Amino acid sequence: MTRIVLPILLSACIKVAEGSDYQTCLDASGGATSLVSACMEAEYRRQNARLNQAWRKTLADLPPDRQGGLLDMQSCLIEETRRRANKLETL
Repeated sequence: MTRIVLPILLSACIKVAEGSDYQTCLDASGGATSLVSACMEAEYRRQNARLNQAWRKTLADLPPDRQGGLLDMQSCLIEETRRRANKLETL
């Protein structure tokens, strides 16, 4: 029974999370770990899309001679983020 119900609940929670705010999704999850994870995943997707949209706009608004500097800075930030994440995994 759990194998059938859980995917249905996860799907429903993801739809709730994508259609409303994060806190509403968490409240609807009832604290079930798998449903909270679905809320977190949906919120991550939403915020990542917002970040990418802001990034594209910022890059497009810069003069071409300054775009390279922003791209270099982004590469450094990604590298540092990965380095820190890898360090945390070893703790």
